[in-house]
Amino acid sequence: LTKENKLWHLKQRKESGVYENLSAKDVADRLHTSYSGFRKAFKEFTGTSPAQYMQELKLNEAKLLLTTTTRPVKDISYSLKYENPEYFSMFFKRRTSKTPLEYRNQSRLHGGSGTVVRETAEEQSGE
Repeated sequence: LTKENKLWHLKQRKESGVYENLSAKDVADRLHTSYSGFRKAFKEFTGTSPAQYMQELKLNEAKLLLTTTTRPVKDISYSLKYENPEYFSMFFKRRTSKTPLEYRNQSRLHGGSGTVVRETAEEQSGE
């Protein structure tokens, strides 16, 4: 593989790891490369560190789940491999200036991102 192809594969592995606790070291080990070499190449290729990139992917996935599902915030946080839902909520608010529920409610008020929000039968009946 060329350097560019290898970096593209590295980026794809990180993106597919949004629902895993896949660390940069894990990815480097799987690709049989050093952590420092991986981190440097990843930052050159993406403009950000692997850890920051993974946080951004998880944040974007959380936003998507909040606006397109009615899953509880706690479930979303666990599915994204946050061990503590309170930490997830603090992280989300620090990055968006809104709690996950505020983000969901604001998105619904403004029509979301053009996607259909799936509601549960209880929400549809107003219970």
